[in-house]
Amino acid sequence: MSIASGRKRKCVVGPKDGEVIVKAKSDRLSLSISQPALENSFTDIAENGENFSPGTRNNLLNGYASSNLALCGKLEKLVLKNFMNHRHLEVPFGDKINFVVGKNGSGKSAIVTALLVGLGARASLTQRSGSVGGLIRKGESAATIAIHLSNVGKNPFQPEVFGNRIILERRITHSSNSYKIKDSREKVVGNSAHFMHRILEHFDICIDNPTTILTQDNSREFLATAEPSKMYSFFKQATRLDVIEQDLEFVRSNIEQSEKHLERRRTFLSSFEEDIKKVQSRIKACDTKVEMEEKVKRLQGEAVIVDKKDLEAKKFQLERRIEAKQREIHVKDDQIKAFVSEVDTLTAEENAAAENIARLQQQQKSVCAEKSEKETRIREKNREALQIKADQIKLKNQQDFVEQRAKLTERLKGLEHQIEEGKVKGITTELSARQTNQKVDETMEALRRVRLNHSRFEADAKQLDSRIRQLLASKGNALKAFGQYVPEVLAAIEQSQHLFSETPRGPLGRYIAASEPKYELAIELCLGQGIMKGFLCNNRRDVEVLRRIFDRIIGVNNRKFHPQITVQKFVSEVYDTTRFKSLTSDFPTLLDVIRCDDSVVTNCIIDQTSPENILVFESLQIARRTLIINEAPGQTSKGVCVDGSEILPRKAVYPKSNAECRFFQRDDISGKIKVTEENLAACNAEIKSSAVEMRNLESKLQTNRSAQLSLMKEKASIEHNVSVLESQASSLKRELKEMVTDETVHIYEDEIGKETEKLDSLQQDLAQSAEKLEKLKSVIAELRVELGQVVVKVQEVNSEFRDLRGGFEKVVERKVEKQEMLKFYSGKVQLWQRELGDDRAASDQLQNQIEALEHKLNRYNLSAEDLARLMRSRRSKDEVLKHVKDLKEALAQKKKETPDNKEDLERDLAVKNENYRHIVVEIERTEELLLSLQDAVKFREKKFVSLRDSAASTMANGFAHRLSLRENGYSGQLLFNHEEKSLDILVRTSRTNGALKNNSQLSGGERSFTTVCFITAMWSAVSASSPFKILDEFDVFMDMINRKLSMDYLLEFAAHEGSSDDCNTGQMASQFIFLTPLDLSNLEVEQNSRKIFRMPDPERVKRQSRLDQHFLSSGTQ
Repeated sequence: MSIASGRKRKCVVGPKDGEVIVKAKSDRLSLSISQPALENSFTDIAENGENFSPGTRNNLLNGYASSNLALCGKLEKLVLKNFMNHRHLEVPFGDKINFVVGKNGSGKSAIVTALLVGLGARASLTQRSGSVGGLIRKGESAATIAIHLSNVGKNPFQPEVFGNRIILERRITHSSNSYKIKDSREKVVGNSAHFMHRILEHFDICIDNPTTILTQDNSREFLATAEPSKMYSFFKQATRLDVIEQDLEFVRSNIEQSEKHLERRRTFLSSFEEDIKKVQSRIKACDTKVEMEEKVKRLQGEAVIVDKKDLEAKKFQLERRIEAKQREIHVKDDQIKAFVSEVDTLTAEENAAAENIARLQQQQKSVCAEKSEKETRIREKNREALQIKADQIKLKNQQDFVEQRAKLTERLKGLEHQIEEGKVKGITTELSARQTNQKVDETMEALRRVRLNHSRFEADAKQLDSRIRQLLASKGNALKAFGQYVPEVLAAIEQSQHLFSETPRGPLGRYIAASEPKYELAIELCLGQGIMKGFLCNNRRDVEVLRRIFDRIIGVNNRKFHPQITVQKFVSEVYDTTRFKSLTSDFPTLLDVIRCDDSVVTNCIIDQTSPENILVFESLQIARRTLIINEAPGQTSKGVCVDGSEILPRKAVYPKSNAECRFFQRDDISGKIKVTEENLAACNAEIKSSAVEMRNLESKLQTNRSAQLSLMKEKASIEHNVSVLESQASSLKRELKEMVTDETVHIYEDEIGKETEKLDSLQQDLAQSAEKLEKLKSVIAELRVELGQVVVKVQEVNSEFRDLRGGFEKVVERKVEKQEMLKFYSGKVQLWQRELGDDRAASDQLQNQIEALEHKLNRYNLSAEDLARLMRSRRSKDEVLKHVKDLKEALAQKKKETPDNKEDLERDLAVKNENYRHIVVEIERTEELLLSLQDAVKFREKKFVSLRDSAASTMANGFAHRLSLRENGYSGQLLFNHEEKSLDILVRTSRTNGALKNNSQLSGGERSFTTVCFITAMWSAVSASSPFKILDEFDVFMDMINRKLSMDYLLEFAAHEGSSDDCNTGQMASQFIFLTPLDLSNLEVEQNSRKIFRMPDPERVKRQSRLDQHFLSSGTQ
C-alpha cells in the first residue's frame, strides 16, 4: 500500500472505470457522467496526472486482500559517497532479514537518512538538516547516493528496459541536486524526480509511511508521546485510511459542486426560454415591417401618379406656347427681308465714297512721307551735335575719376595688409589661449581627483582609527564591541534593578547568535546597528529610568550617541510566525538562522524586522535567480546573502564587498588590530602623498591662470584693432563702389593706366568735333526751310480729305443703323427659334419623364383597384411625400429596433428550440446519474467504515496476541474511538498488579517492548505490500530480557511473513532491515535467511583504540 507523500488528490473516474465530466459552454450546458462502472469511482490520481499502481488500488478498494504484490523493489545495495560522515560506503542487503550493527557515531542512522534522501525525500523528513546540502560531508562540494533495487519477481517495472535491477542515483550539491535512473547495465534511462516517483509507486514504496521506514527520531517521538489523538493519526497514516477519507471528502465536495452547477443550468434554462420568447417577438416585428414596406410602396405609387399629372399639365402649356412662337417668327421674317434691301442700296453709296477717300489718302501719304524725311534728317543732325558735347564731358570726367580712384585703391591695399597681419596674430593668440585653457582644465580635474582621494583617505583613516579603538576596548571586554559605555551602563542597570518593572534587555546583539558562523554577517546587516546596540524596555516608565542612566554615564549633551530604546511588552512565549512565513522550504529565513534564548528579544526582532519574510541565500547568483528571474515565493519581503548582499524581489540587487562583522567577534582580536593598524599607516602615507601633490597642482594652476589672463587681454586688444581697420576698409570699399556705379564712368581697375594714356588723343578729337558742330548747324537751318513748304502742302490735302470724309461717314451711319435693326430682328428670330427648340426638347423630355413614371409605377405592382383609387386622390405631392417620409422614418426605427432578417430569426428559433430540448434531456439524464453517483458514494462510505473497523480489529487482535505470548502476565488491548479520533494503548504487566496502564506509565523497556508489539500488529493489519521494512534502533531503551523477547518476536514475524512465498519462487513478500548499536555476535545467522552488516568503528573509537595500544605498549616497556 503506497501513496506518494505531500501530493494533492483528485477524485476522478477514468475512462475505463467510469468518468465524471463537467463542462460549461457559452450557449449550452454539457454535463455528463459516463454510465459504466460507477461503483469503481475511487481512483486516486496524483498531482502530475499519473494513476496509482494496480496493487495500491486493489489494496484500497478490496480491504488490502493481497499480500504478495511487492515481490520486486527490494534493496540490493546502497552506495554512499561523501554523505554525512561517510566518504565511501557500500552496504549490501540480503533478500530476507538484514541487521546493520555498529557503535554509536558509526553512521547507522546515516544509512536510513541516505535511503530517504535517495528515494526523493526532502531534508525536513530526515530531521537531520534544514536542506539536503547540509548532508554533504564536511569539506566536500557534492555527495552521491546510489540505491540498487531488485526488478526480479512479480510485477517488475519495464523489465524490457531495465532488466533485473534498477539503480536510483541522486547527486547533491550545496545549491542543487539531480537524479539519474539507470538500468542493470548502468545505462541512464531517465533523469527526473517524476520518473523516480513512478517507479516507487509501482513498487508500493512509501517513504513517509512509518510502517515502511521508522527512523530513530520517529521511534523516540513515538516512545515519548502516547497521546490518543496522535496515536490514532499514526494509525490512519500507517494504514493510509487518511488518504481514503480525504478522497471521500473530495468526492462529496465534487457532487455538491455538480449539484450547484446543475441548479445554475436550470436557471440558465429559464433565461433560455426568455431568449426564445424574444426571438418570437422579433419575428412578429419583422411581419409588421413587411406591412409598413407595402404601405410605403403604395404611397410612393401615389407620389408617382401626382408627378405624372403635373408633368402632363406642363406639357400641354408648353405645346400652346410653341404654336404662338411659330406665328411670331413668320411676321418677323418679312420685316428682315425689307431691311436687307435698304442695306444693299447704302452699301453701293458707301463703296463710291470709299474710292475717293482712297485717292486722297494716297496723296496724303506721299506728302507726309516727305515731311517725315525732313524731320528725320534734322533729328539726326541734332543727335550728332549732342554726341559731340557728351564726348567732351565724358573725357573730362574720366580724367578726374582715374586720379581719385588710384589714391583710394592704394590706401585700401594698405588697410587690408594691416587687417591680415592682425588676424594672423589673433589666431596665434587664440591657439595659445586654448592650450592654456586645456592645461587649466586638466590641472583642475587632476586637483579634484587628488582632493577626492585625500578626503576618502581621511575618512578611511578616521574609520580605521575608530575601529582600532573599538577592537582595543573589546579586547579586554567583549561588551565594549557595542560601545565604550556599555559595561558601565549594564552595571548601573544592575544597581537600579529595583526601579524597573522588568530588567531591560541590551545591548540586544549580546543575546543573539547565528546557527552557523557563515550567517553572522547577514544577521548583522539585516538587523543593523540600531537593533544590535539598542536596548529593550517593558514600558515607558522603564524607558525614563534607562534614559536617566544614559544621561548620567554618556552625557546629556551627547544624546545623539545614546543607544536606541525600544518599548515592547515583555512576553514569555515566542510569537507564532507560521502564517506569515515565506512560502518556501528550499531556503532558510533569517528567523531560522538566528539563535536567541530570550523570547523577549526574539519577539522584538520579529516586530522590528519581520525576519520570517527574509530569505537567506548561500550566494548572490542563487538569490538573483530565485527573487528576480523567477517568481519570488509568497510573503517574501527581501533576500540577503551570507556575504551581506541585499536583494529586493523583482526590483534591484545591492551587492556588498569587504564587509565584516563588528559585533560577532570570533577571530583573533590582536590580529585584527595589527591588520587595521597596518591599513591605517598605509592610509596616512597616502594622505601625506596626496597633500604634496595637491600643493604642486595648486601652484601649477595659479601659473596657468595668470598666463590665461594675459592671453585673453592680448586677444581682446588685437580684436579691437582689427575691428577698427575693418571699419575703415569698409568705408573705402563703399566709396569705391559708389564711384564704379556712376552712369558716366565704366572703367575697371585694370584699365586705369590705359585711359590715362588716351587723354591726350581725346583732347585733339574734341577740337575736331567743335568744327564739325558748326557745319551741322548750317545744314539744319536749310532743312527747316524745306520742311515749312511741305507742311503747307499737307494742310491743303487734309482739308479736302475732311470734307469727303464727312459725307462718307453719314452714309456709313445710315447703313450701320439699318444693319443694327437687321441684326436685332435676326437675333430675336434666332432667340425665338432656340427657345422653340428648347421648348420642343422640354416637351420631349416631359414625355420621357411621363413614360419613366409609368414604367416606375408598373414596378410597384399596384392593383387596378389601387390605381383607380390613387388616380382619384386629390392630395398634393408634398402631402404624399411627407406621409412617405414619416412612414420611412418609422420603418427605419423599426428596422433599427429589429434589424434581423426573418428567415435568420426563424432558423435561430429552430436552433434554440432544439438546444432547449437537448438541455432539458441532458439535465434529466445528469440528475439520474448524480443520484447513481451519490448511491455509489454511500456504498463506498460503508466500505470505508468496514475497512477501518477491519484494520482496527486486526491490529487490536494482533497486539493482544503478541503481548499474551510473553510470560509474567503480560496482556493488553488497543481502544479505538473513531468518533473522537483517538487510540489508547493499554498494557497489563506483573508490575501493575493486574491493572491496565497506558504507554506513558510504563517503564522504558516495557514501553519499547510495547512499541515492537504495536508495530508488528500494524504490519499485520496493513499487509506486506511494501517490498521492505526498516527499523532504526528500536531496542535502544530495552533491557536484556525485553531486547531478547523483542528480537525473537521480530525474527518470528519476519520468518512467518517470509514463509508466504508465491508460486514457489523462493522470494519473500518483504525484506526486513534492523539497525541496532548492540553486538549481535551471539545471534544465530542462517545462510540465505539472515545477514549482518557491521559498520566500521567511528574515528573517535579508532583513535581511542590506538591510544590504548600505545599506552599498553609503553607500560609493557
